[in-house]
Amino acid sequence: MLVDRLAQDREVILLANRGVGASTGVVPDTVSDMARDVLRFVDALPLRQIDLLAFSLGGYIGQELALVRSRLIRRLVLAGTAPQGAPKIHRWTDDVYALAAQDVPDPDRFIRLFFSGSQESRAKGVEYLKRISSRAADRDEPTDLATRDAQLGAIARWGIRTRRSSRVLGRSPSRRWSRTATTTQ
Repeated sequence: MLVDRLAQDREVILLANRGVGASTGVVPDTVSDMARDVLRFVDALPLRQIDLLAFSLGGYIGQELALVRSRLIRRLVLAGTAPQGAPKIHRWTDDVYALAAQDVPDPDRFIRLFFSGSQESRAKGVEYLKRISSRAADRDEPTDLATRDAQLGAIARWGIRTRRSSRVLGRSPSRRWSRTATTTQ
């Protein structure tokens, strides 16, 4: 419904990543490959600048786009996402993994994964599921397990701290990560 509201004031282009929704092909298992797909799409239109609203895994892709082609992005809104190498992305707890990697979608597990245990939060989760199920036309095709596994792989790889992400994140508050600072004179 947010997208419908945004589309009242501007042109909105929704992109389903390769192999997701109505897009064909095999889902990439890295954020970098997903970002390259977005760049191919944008270049084919061709668009000189874009305003990008990026959510969850799309937020990882948005960050990669901003780094590799910064002049393309006029405005970037990142929602429900995290920087590369952030804590707890690479290795989820067993409980979180069990909720996220289910073979058959289950509304109760979805709510437990994305909403707190409070009665109010669970009620918001039920409202959300009703809202996303309310669209009767132009619905995305359901994803399969190969799509889920590729996306989980991309998320896990994004969670690995790299030299680039260490420069952005700095030293981890948990002190599990160390950063070596070098200076030149």
